[in-house]
Amino acid sequence: MATHTDIRPFKIAVPDSQLQEIRAKLDLTRLPDELELPIGQEWEWGIPLAVLKPTIEYWRTKYDWRKVEEHINQTLPQFTTYVDSANHGQQEVHFVHKKSNNPNATPLIFVHGWPGNFLEVNTPP
Repeated sequence: MATHTDIRPFKIAVPDSQLQEIRAKLDLTRLPDELELPIGQEWEWGIPLAVLKPTIEYWRTKYDWRKVEEHINQTLPQFTTYVDSANHGQQEVHFVHKKSNNPNATPLIFVHGWPGNFLEVNTPP
């Protein structure tokens, strides 16, 4: 019988409905007119439309989450377990346990905060 502290294998599996919702939101995106700002201040009021428009188009038409999801699941051994927190009780944590090919390697724990994640140090597909 599994306990709350057992380490369980985990695979990322985003539901199709969530991907469809993101695509629909991108399709419905309406952008304001570009602000005329002095050179060097283009980012003072947020992301410039010259950057945002191609980013939205890329996410709408070219970004392949399933390819990324498959890459993550195939290259990073993922797990979940629960840890006790003095102030918050048991909290579920997700982690990657990637073993080195070097038998003399020093173990490393990579701990990140929000909004960061372990993918920042992973090679994308």
